[in-house]
Amino acid sequence: ERPTLLISGDGTLVGLMTEAGRALSKEKGGGFIAKNWLEDDGDASDQIAAAARPGFTGKKGDLTGVMAARTVRVFAGKGGAARAAGSCADGALVILSEDWAGAAGDCLLFDRKALAASGAVAVYGDGGDLRLVEAKVLAGDRLWNRRPAAQHRSVAADAP
Repeated sequence: ERPTLLISGDGTLVGLMTEAGRALSKEKGGGFIAKNWLEDDGDASDQIAAAARPGFTGKKGDLTGVMAARTVRVFAGKGGAARAAGSCADGALVILSEDWAGAAGDCLLFDRKALAASGAVAVYGDGGDLRLVEAKVLAGDRLWNRRPAAQHRSVAADAP
């Protein structure tokens, strides 16, 4: 079963499964991720074609889609947090490549801070209930997905 919605680990690329195939939130950037998502769907289309599919409406950096009768709002790029103000309502899925600056509300929020903790997210569901699969939970506790410890270095007392 392929996820209905895919969110990149930095929130800059979102893929929504539609009857026409997976619609992507942008035609450039995140190419490696987009290619893998499309290949895993069994889709030979490129990112430009997938971004042209119906699924998202709006202008660059401020897109709206629908998944499982829920509004999906995607705010990417500089100023995304300001554009997202007021969107966390009515059970919407709000995806933001910056840190959330708005008031808490009735939404499922994926901002830069949440995605840093979870990694990429796959959302399954076509009815009222949604199931989330987070990349960092799926991968488990590994050396390469831990936050690196602060780097320390020694300097000799007589060093300039």
